[in-house]
Amino acid sequence: MAFSSWRTWVTGEVVTSAHMNQEVRDNGLALFPDGADVDTWTPVLEATSSNPSTSSAVGRQYQMGAIMQFWGRFVISAAGSGDYFVALPAASVGLTGGGGGTGSIMGGWHARDSSTVSNGGGSLALTGADDVVFTIHANQASFQRVVTESVPWAWASGDVLTLFGFYPIA
Repeated sequence: MAFSSWRTWVTGEVVTSAHMNQEVRDNGLALFPDGADVDTWTPVLEATSSNPSTSSAVGRQYQMGAIMQFWGRFVISAAGSGDYFVALPAASVGLTGGGGGTGSIMGGWHARDSSTVSNGGGSLALTGADDVVFTIHANQASFQRVVTESVPWAWASGDVLTLFGFYPIA
């Protein structure tokens, strides 16, 4: 259902059920869709050289007006190689992309190394209109800035990588 422009009411106007349905019910549904109608999004974890393989990849997306919100979760089965990235559910509008984690920040990520019970996290940075990389929160010049097959650790079967974010699409 599409959002319609807000109505300007005038003094003495008779409010009808059609007005109320359009202005309140329909616009409310367009802005805040029923949680049961959330769109399933199947995110794909990719890498610049060879893609990691996953035993599980699930996601959800909500569009509220001109804002897209998303959540995703991967269970790694093999590491692949290169910088890890994910294609967004829809292209962003009005944000700046850039390589090496220099693009607009639009969300966050968390990971768990199941073999050592270690956790890590950081931000999602836009690389183009519709891809994000996983940037690492660290303040060391020698520390790599994006997640790869060996950063923040050597990814192995059973490790979990999750992400969330929101961004403008219109």
